[in-house]
Formats: sequence, structure tokens, C-alpha cells
Amino acid sequence: VTSGKLCFRDAVAVVIWTLWTSISLGSMFGMCAIGTLPPVIWLWKLFNGNIGLVNANIPHFFESLSPELANAAKEKLSAPADPKAYNPRTFDLDIAAFMLQISAIMYERDPKGTNRAVQDAQARSNTVPIDRKELGGEEVEKKTAPDEPGAVVGALFTRRDADHIIDLLDAGAVESEAPIRKFVKRYELQFAVVSELQTTSQAYCSLFWEPRGKWVVVAFKGTDPTSFEEWSTGFTTTFVDSARDIPGFKYLHEGFKERVLPAEGRQPYYTIAAAVKVVCEELVKGHDKGTKINVWFTGHSLGTAMGSITYAKALVAKDDFGPHALIRDAYCFATPVVCDIKSRLFFNSVMSRDTKTPRTLWRITNRNDFVATGIPDFGDRRVEGYGADNMFNFSHLGVEIFMKDHPTPSQVAGDAVRAPSGFEVHVTSKFDAFAWKAMRDDLKKKGYVQPFYITWLQYIPVLGSMAAHGTTNYWEQLHRVGLMPAVARE
Repeated sequence: VTSGKLCFRDAVAVVIWTLWTSISLGSMFGMCAIGTLPPVIWLWKLFNGNIGLVNANIPHFFESLSPELANAAKEKLSAPADPKAYNPRTFDLDIAAFMLQISAIMYERDPKGTNRAVQDAQARSNTVPIDRKELGGEEVEKKTAPDEPGAVVGALFTRRDADHIIDLLDAGAVESEAPIRKFVKRYELQFAVVSELQTTSQAYCSLFWEPRGKWVVVAFKGTDPTSFEEWSTGFTTTFVDSARDIPGFKYLHEGFKERVLPAEGRQPYYTIAAAVKVVCEELVKGHDKGTKINVWFTGHSLGTAMGSITYAKALVAKDDFGPHALIRDAYCFATPVVCDIKSRLFFNSVMSRDTKTPRTLWRITNRNDFVATGIPDFGDRRVEGYGADNMFNFSHLGVEIFMKDHPTPSQVAGDAVRAPSGFEVHVTSKFDAFAWKAMRDDLKKKGYVQPFYITWLQYIPVLGSMAAHGTTNYWEQLHRVGLMPAVARE
């Protein structure tokens, strides 16, 4: 609660929230402590190769995206916006599958090499304060450090120290990004890490693009199961004022906001925007004058929270991404609550202004995923009797797609669905239902599916909501979604 005035319901909310958070973080701390023990890490690598814990239920997970499906998605990512697609809105299953693979591969980066470079940088630190006046904020410090990814090192250190740190970063990248580089090579993509998001844990932001394409994907890594710092970020659930950073918004979830738009120091958002601008400038060189580069967003878990905030900021400050960028949709998997009611309503109004470019932030939910559904979201459901800044009044951004097995229609939820004028969502694909079944059968034949008992874990109370959060369960559920109009979720 930010106002300092507690009514009875607010007081009850604080007590319940504190107890629930303490219990949750206590259990997470134990899991993280065990998961980071050297013997546990050694045994994990022995039996599961180099694939990370999040994606390990399907050992060949990153070979399960067929070239045909990837090419269909890339073709659509490059396509210009269709003004006629405003209603019904299209949830594209091909793009969703491609985005989920990108979100999942983000977990496969090992930050150890980067951490060594950061520790060395701290030892050599001669920090230069940053001037935020040129970023549109208040002039809080004196000197200027550039926003372009990597350029900050040269601004903060002597040339000799900067060269040494950059060498360490390059060596760390080669060591830590091997699985991602293998992935982008398979699907003929390019990739670059553009921000560590104010942390030396495992959170970061990357760009993915096709060298001759007309698109860029801004991807955010989600919560690592063994990173207590990242779990703590998710549970830092106080409201914090965000009007200065995103005009029109009121409150954001403090833990998520501090990763991309921190109150002090450099703001990773501007580094991300500068990187997108550079990539777009390069991509347009191979196309006709006036070509726009579509900018899409994705992530899983914690990554969707940071992606949602970055997406919202990009919509109200489109010039940050340069004249060649066109903000398109966001495909977010397992999205937590991020803001208050006022911010959500303002976001919806911004989304509806540009009728020439229909946009949707899709919140894709698998069953009762505890990250997407476990935190009180009274702000979504407009529950009466709670103060505007009550902890239970958090809201999601965007339109939820609650996936269902064919032939049951998937469900949608969000303010747009309740609009008097009506709102339709059609689940579509380049491939028909028979082709999707053939793809599923092919994956089973190759052994590229998770064990049946992992799938059935989702039906167990409490434990099932945690199992439903996994990337591989999202992947398998996407393959079971019916290609048909969705229905409103009550």
C-alpha cells in the first residue's frame, strides 16, 4: 500500500500477503540452495547433458521446432500490419510456437563468464555519473555515458581497462552462449545480448532477427528456478509510482519496474531501445525506401513482466526505437501481474488509438500456472471494496489466451473482451488441424516429447500449478490448441 492509509481490508491484505510471501520465499530459498550445490550441478549435467533445468523435460526441445513451422512464423513476422485485422483479432499459433522457442532458449545462457567480467570491472571501477536529462528525465547527475549496448564500458573506464573488460565479456559470451548460437544457426537467425537488466544474476534481454527479414524480436529471460534473487524480484510486490517513466501510468510492481526502469542509475530500457534502433537501421538497408521493421516482444515468466513494462513504455514513446521501427504484438507466456487498474486502463486506451496498426499483448496461459494465476488479480476482475493501491488490486496487461485442448475452444479474457462493441479472437495458422496432428505424431516418433507423467503432474492440486509453468508443458499445450474462434472466459 503506497498511500499509508490502511482500511480494514487493506490491513488484512498486508497480513495475508506477508505470510504468503514469507512461506513462498522460504521454500524457494531451500530449492535454490539445493539446486546450486556442486554435486547436484554435476549430477544434473551427467544425466541431462547441457540443457537447462527449465527445458529439461524434453532433451531435444530445441530440435522440435520444424523448419516449416519456423519459416511460416518468420514470414508472418516480416509481413506488414493489416488494418483489417483489428476485429476479429488474430492469435497466430505459428508465431506463438516460434516465440516460445526463443523464450525458452534464453534460459540456456550461463552467466558465469559475464559475472567474471563484472567482478573485474568492479575492481577497476572509476564510475562516471550519468546525465538523465538527455533521456527525457531529470538532471540527477553530471557526466554522460552513452546508451548504445557496450559503449558504457568505454565511458566508465580507461582505454586499457575497457579493452580488458571487453575481452573478458567476449570470452564469456563464447562460453555462455553456445546453445543459443547453435539455435540461431539452425534457424538462420542472428542474436545479440543487449542488456543485463541491472543485475549479475541470470536475467537479461536479447534481440533476435533474420538478416534479410523485416522483423526484430525483443526477448527477455524468465526466472531461473535456482536463482533466489530472481524469485525475490517477483515477490517484491509493493506498488511504486511510475508516472514519470511511463506518462499515463500510475503504479507498477516495484520488483519488475526496477529491472528495466530503475529509479536511480542507468535505465536498461534505453539501452534496449538504442539496440533495436541500430538493428532496424541495418535491416532497412536491404529493402525499399519507407520500409518499416516490425518489432515484436516475447518472454516467459519473469521475462514477460519486464517485457510487458518495456512494451508499454515503447507504445507511449515510439520515437525511442527510431523512425524505421514499428511496434507490433507481444507474445508473453506465463505472465504475472505488473500494474494497478489505472495503468491497465491507460494501456488499453493507447492500444486502441492506432487503427492502422492493430496491436495485442497476448498473455498465453497454460492451465492454472501459478505465476500467471497465483497472485491476486482483483484489478483484472474489478472486485469491489479494495483501495486503488491495495496489494490485491494488481492487474495484468493485455489479452489472456487460456489454452484448451482441441476441439474445445481456447478462452480469452481482458477488458477488450468485455467491450460493448464486441471483440473476437480467432486462433489461426498456416497449417490446418491435420498438419498439426502430423507434427505432434512426428515429435512422438522421434522421442521429442516429455514423459507422460510430467504432463499428468499438472492435474495434481498445488503441485500441478507449478508443473504447468514449465516451458515444455507450454510447448505441448500449444500443439493441442484448436484452430477456431476463442470464447470469453468467465
